[in-house]
Amino acid sequence: MPKLIISRSSEWVNRLRNIQLIMDGKKLGVIRNGQSQEFDIPAGEHQFHSTIDWCGSPTISFHANDGDTMEVSISSFKHAKWMLPIALLNILIYFIMDIQSTLVLSLQFMINLPIFLALIYYLTWGRREYLRLTQV
Repeated sequence: MPKLIISRSSEWVNRLRNIQLIMDGKKLGVIRNGQSQEFDIPAGEHQFHSTIDWCGSPTISFHANDGDTMEVSISSFKHAKWMLPIALLNILIYFIMDIQSTLVLSLQFMINLPIFLALIYYLTWGRREYLRLTQV
């Protein structure tokens, strides 16, 4: 019988949320932060994707033969681990320095605007790209 091994990276961005694993339209299970799980699956063609709240991942297709082991890694979108810390650090620096010059405000706006727009994208139009699936 083929095996499907799924590992989730440990990320603080989605630490408190579980990821649902869906194969062939049916819920396969749930995976927590930093966890790895192994499932016995039937042989044949399969469609696999994962969801977290209303966001998810693109669907991957694979063929499993008897004795095969398929490994999939799940993580957040590419720069998720850096976006929120940079934005929070930027805001913290603003409050610590307490400088009200227009140059500092413009710089803060230019740093935080791309982060904000990227987050809006991944939570709306790009919600099916919020999670990344990588075949190992």
